[in-house]
Amino acid sequence: MQLTHATNYKKMGQRLGHGEKLYNSPDDVMKPKVAALILVTGMMEGIFRPKFGTLLDYFSGATQKWFDARDLINGDKNKKPKWAGGKKLGR
Repeated sequence: MQLTHATNYKKMGQRLGHGEKLYNSPDDVMKPKVAALILVTGMMEGIFRPKFGTLLDYFSGATQKWFDARDLINGDKNKKPKWAGGKKLGR
């Protein structure tokens, strides 16, 4: 997990109840439990890319949009990585 910009370390630290700990010790976001909390909180609340909604917009009892949910984190879901071995990504 990575955050960008000092203000985001402060905001997420406050949101998770860590105060300024993430700002003062930014490597803490790499700890699995902290990273998981950041990812789940960010996706559930639409923190990272608000215009794409929240996790509940992609998953419900009737809906499972795994590929599209990538928009909640990064905007590169349609890029084909070199390591993909020719597998076409996207729908």
